[in-house]
Amino acid sequence: MINIFVLFLISSLTGNLPAFKAGSSDIAYIGLEYRIQVDLRGNPPEDISVKTSYGNVYRRDDSTFVLSPMEGFNEVKVKLYCKRLICDMKTVEIKKIPEPRLVLRGETDGRISRAALAGEAKLYFEYPETLPEEMKSRVYSFNLMLRDPSGIPLFSGQMRGDKLDKAALDALAKAPKEVVLVLNNITTITPGNALTRQSTTREVVITD
Repeated sequence: MINIFVLFLISSLTGNLPAFKAGSSDIAYIGLEYRIQVDLRGNPPEDISVKTSYGNVYRRDDSTFVLSPMEGFNEVKVKLYCKRLICDMKTVEIKKIPEPRLVLRGETDGRISRAALAGEAKLYFEYPETLPEEMKSRVYSFNLMLRDPSGIPLFSGQMRGDKLDKAALDALAKAPKEVVLVLNNITTITPGNALTRQSTTREVVITD
């Protein structure tokens, strides 16, 4: 503890010891890479290393390290070294990726109007605010089925993107009142262009 205090005191006087960059999240999610950004402050990259109380850390580039969180731990201590000196330390909380909520813009309590569907309605996932933007996926494609109130299918098609295409809107215009919109087989895409199939199914009633 005294050694760390002395190092921070030296850093405040010299300003040239490396440190973790301010503003980065202290939450890591299981199954996703956690990036550790380092402010080198003029120090040679080869003198810099990062170690944790568990797991492996990999160097991505001169000032970026990557930790892959694993299950079984609630937190991990991350230490920054310049040669053999501890220059900085922080505690990172380990969490499971929160389940996003599938939302159809314009719907209220499972109901939506035809006008909303033909306008600004789009399918998207609502994530907790604490989840970094680079971990949020958007809808890449989905299957849409129109079903009349008695359960008879009226239309089915694969939508590209997050909105209804012209064929779906044309079928919707001919459908009776209270038709049910079934959304499933949803594929999402991450900012890194990785595709994932979601098992979520959403049913919405058309009100007019």
